[in-house]
Order: sequence, then C-alpha cells, then structure tokens
Amino acid sequence: MSGRVLATPCASPGRNFVGPTSKTQIPDKVCQLLALENPNFGQGNDHFEASKTQISGQPLGRASRGLIDACRPELARYDAEIQRLQTLPFGFVSDRANLVSYIAGCQSALAPIRRLPTELLANIFEMGSPPIEVYNVGAENTPAQELDRLAQRHLLQLSQVSSDWHRVVMSTPGLWSIITVDITLWDACPVSFETLLSLLSSTLIRGQSCPLNLLVVIGDSGHSATRPRQEIDLFEAAPRLNEVAFYGPPAEIQNLPWGQLQKFQYSADTGRRPHDGLALIQNLAPGTSFTFDVSQTSSQPTFVHSIKTSRRARPSIAHSAVLATLRFMHSPLERDTPVWHQPSFMDLASRSSFQNHLTVLKISIRISEDELLECLTVLPLLEELYITDPADGGYNLITDTLLGSLEWEPEQAPLVPRLLYLCSTSFLRFTESAFLDFVTSRIAWRSDEETKFCVALLPCPGSNRELGPDAIARLSELEGELCFSWFPAVSLPIVSQP
Repeated sequence: MSGRVLATPCASPGRNFVGPTSKTQIPDKVCQLLALENPNFGQGNDHFEASKTQISGQPLGRASRGLIDACRPELARYDAEIQRLQTLPFGFVSDRANLVSYIAGCQSALAPIRRLPTELLANIFEMGSPPIEVYNVGAENTPAQELDRLAQRHLLQLSQVSSDWHRVVMSTPGLWSIITVDITLWDACPVSFETLLSLLSSTLIRGQSCPLNLLVVIGDSGHSATRPRQEIDLFEAAPRLNEVAFYGPPAEIQNLPWGQLQKFQYSADTGRRPHDGLALIQNLAPGTSFTFDVSQTSSQPTFVHSIKTSRRARPSIAHSAVLATLRFMHSPLERDTPVWHQPSFMDLASRSSFQNHLTVLKISIRISEDELLECLTVLPLLEELYITDPADGGYNLITDTLLGSLEWEPEQAPLVPRLLYLCSTSFLRFTESAFLDFVTSRIAWRSDEETKFCVALLPCPGSNRELGPDAIARLSELEGELCFSWFPAVSLPIVSQP
C-alpha cells in the first residue's frame, strides 16, 4: 500500500492537526479511519478529502478492525528490529571486554617478570617464603595453620598463578627444604595422622636432595609416651637433614643424624632443666653451629650462631659445659639485662681451651671494663669483638680507658693481637682523640697490610652525641687502610661500609 505524510495530532481527540511535523509514512487506510472519527480531519488537503470518499458507507468497527489487523505484521517487524538493535550494545560491550582481556594477556606475556631466568624467579619465591625462625612456639597457632605449613600452602598458591610459575615451583627443590612441624597441634587437626604424614612426605619428595632445614616442636599435652618419639624418629635416616631447631624434651631427639648437622638450635623454657639440653652438644660434630636458649617465655628465639643463656641458668650451665671447638660465642641482650658472670666464663674458657679456637666474641649484656679486659687476656685468637654500653645508661663500658687498653703498644704485648673488626654500640661517652688513637694504632700494626681494619660505630637508643666533622674527616683520610661504618642518630654521611 502507498503512504502519505501525516500531520501529528493534538493530545485531545477531535481537534484539528497542527501541521505536518512527522515524516512517518502511514498507509492510506489509516488516513481513512482517522477521517471517519473526525469529519474535519484533513480539510483543505486533497489527499485526505479523497480518502474520506473511499470508505463511505462502511461500518466504522469493521473498517477499524481491518486496519488494525493490517498493521499487526508491521508492528511485529518493528518490535523485532528494536529488540535486535537493543542487543547490539551488549554485544559490543562483550566484544570489547574480550579484546581488553586479549590485550592484557599479550602485555602480560611481554612483562619483565616473564623474562626472568628460572633461577632468579626461584630466588624471589624463596625470599617470600617464611623463614624457619619466625615460628613462635606457644603463640596462637591453629590446626588449620599447621595443615597449611605441612602442605606448604604458600608454594602451592604460587604454583597456581601460571604454568610457568608452576614449573618453577615444582622443579626447585630448595623451595621445599624448610619444614616446620608443630606436633602439639596434630591431635586437633581435622585430618588423620596418616594424612599429616602424607603431606610431610610430599614436601620431602619435592625437596629431592636439597639440604633440609627442620623445626620440630614437641609439647607435653595430649600425646602418648611413645608417639612423639615415633614422629621424630622419622628423620633418623634423613641424609638431607642440615639444620634443626627443636623445642621440647631432649630425650625425644636422641636418634637424629647428628654427624651431618651443620646448625642445631635448642630452646627450653624455665620448666625444663637446662643441663639436659646442653648435654646435646656432645652429639654434634666439630664445626656445627649450636644455639642454646633458656627463656622466661615460650617465644622462639632469633636463629643465630651462638650460645644463648639466661641470667638464672648461666652459672650452673657454664660450670658443666665443655665447648672444645667453639669459634663464635654470643651472649645476647635480654629484656631483663642479665649480668655477666665472670668466674663461670673464665672456668668455661679454661676447660674448653678457648685460647685455641674462639675467634668471635659478641657481648650485649652488662659487663664491667675490668671483666671484659680479663676475658680478652685468654682469647689471643680473637678476630671480631662486639661490645655495647648498657642500655639503661647506668655506666659506660666503652670509654677512653677501654679504648686505650685495646691500643697496640709496640713495647707491650697487646690484647687480642689478631683483632680485625670492632663493632661498638655506644652512648659515645669517650673522646674522639682516644677513638682515633685506637684506630690508627691498630692500622699501623696490622700483620697483613692488604687486610683492612674494620670499625663499626652505632649509637645506643637515646644517644645525643655524634662524631664531629674533624673526626669524620680524619677517618676519611684512612679509607684506604680502614673500613669504617658510622651510623649516627641523625643523618650523616657514612665514610665506607665494611
């Protein structure tokens, strides 16, 4: 059917149209129907006048139904087209999202981390793994956390990032070489004992032949008399076992492969006899690093190559020990600022022949100047000395007289003739001239001129003194022979690093 340009009607029926404002093409029969309803419709318009004569004599109802029926297919076509057009934006949005994802994938493939060598990426993963010494015995540890540790959940999560990361994680034995086992939580775990052993076995298998570092915690609650021993005996034939940190009764670890250990750490609380743990030293091979801690709490100590003892236990322990191959001794600063027990140390040094093998002494506890000097007389092989002023500021260890006693005097037998490194944490209550005299004397009498003498000077918390610019300038002049590290309380240039 033909079409005509129809004027837009007013809102009220029966009124005249207000002029041709629409471009919509309307069939002739629609014009005829409008003319029947409104006799004044289209006056002056030849087309509308002709339309009125074409349907004269027809009943209005029948004519209307005929026109409506004729329009329904066209209405359906419009609806279908509108629906199609409405879906187009959603398709465009979806296509755009897919394109963005594709671009991101391409960019990810070109990212710098994708080009890292496998060895470097494995090192990054290893740095992100929790070290063995961060585990706190007695803290709010849960069975769920124990499951995560046994399964090495942090490594499994890394392996799910991409196929490349999965390959690196699963093919790098060193990532699986640190194992923490807290047997005090096993009875509360929601899985069977066999499942826990299976998780532990999977970690051991993935570690292949890499040296194994193991932390084992055995408590006194909820276990039979034989079960802890059985769990520890799993490591009796462990050729990879390299480092062990143990918290529990010493009797439970008699079957460890002691001869192959390089580091061993034993922690005991005040409820256990410290002598029992100290007796484990006799099982270690020469050159093994041994850390012994008797703490007032159940917290795990920082892992250092040293012997740690508390104020309460020190004299009795030192009277019973023989450390015939000890090279590094560290008495760390505890919260209660323990006091050095001079007779016990001198007896221990004599029994253990420290004069033949002790090369590093680190004292961070309260010791007098006379006691320190007496200790140094029996340590002729000492190469590194770490000393500190007491934190409470009650008195000063590092003074002009101590520095003068450590000077190298040509006409006298010097203390610690092999001293190569002095690290002092101080309130700087000494004169700069005494410090410079000590440094220059040690430089002048070095046995090997190619070896630099090293000094590190750190301020105690609350110290309000600093080295003056003249002293720093003089130390700078010695840089070719001296390795000096100065860490002031406020920002000052560091001459050089050791």
